[in-house]
Amino acid sequence: MCPQSAERLRYEEVRFRDIPALFTSLRVSKENLPEGIYRYELRHDDESYTPCQLAKHIVINHYGTILTSTPVQLPADGYLDFEPDDLAFMPRSCVTIAEFLQSYPPANKVAIELFPMKPEEAPLFFSSLDESEDKARGCIGHVRGDFDGALYTTWWPHYWDQALNQEIFKRDIQRVVNWLKEDNSPLKDLASMDGFCRRHESCRIPGQSERCYGFRIESGLFRYMLRCTPLMGWYQVYLYCYSRDAVPEDVPKE
Repeated sequence: MCPQSAERLRYEEVRFRDIPALFTSLRVSKENLPEGIYRYELRHDDESYTPCQLAKHIVINHYGTILTSTPVQLPADGYLDFEPDDLAFMPRSCVTIAEFLQSYPPANKVAIELFPMKPEEAPLFFSSLDESEDKARGCIGHVRGDFDGALYTTWWPHYWDQALNQEIFKRDIQRVVNWLKEDNSPLKDLASMDGFCRRHESCRIPGQSERCYGFRIESGLFRYMLRCTPLMGWYQVYLYCYSRDAVPEDVPKE
């Protein structure tokens, strides 16, 4: 079935965990969604048709679509498992998006998101010997880490460190690293990193002889470039940190 235009539909009001949302059993087009509305799809299980998973896009066992004005924090792999009681249907139905936004305006909240790298982003996963390039790219610094049972890391300041390594950045990078250590995430342990990278073979950084993968992470004010090398005897983690305001739209090419 072709996705339906979001603004033409009427929805049931639901709550996903503590987040107000709109529900329809149809697929909803992500084109022309109103500003401040987030779209997710639900998967049902094989046995009882009970909704059990939320993601940006569900191919198999599609149960429905929910729209929210508060972003849902998904795991790094993009798929959030949940219990049946996490999705509660409310009395109101036949609700439009405009009516929903009157009751629940967009929240001032940003979810962390992980994206596959683009080939033209490859330089942003490595240190530059030219400080002017760091300045142009808005590079604050990078984290280097390796797994020795637990993940051990060190911080390497770059050009922008003195100006931007302040409390707002410290809180943000800690939030991102904690998120990347959750289950099914690349920094949980070396085995998890290896499995995560194998599921994203298209993210291998071009021109590298070893298995080396790149992922872009957006957190609102900051952008992180995660380089993963899931091999023993290497530094497996490099996380380059950038100010989003300073990253040019056309990232530098090699």
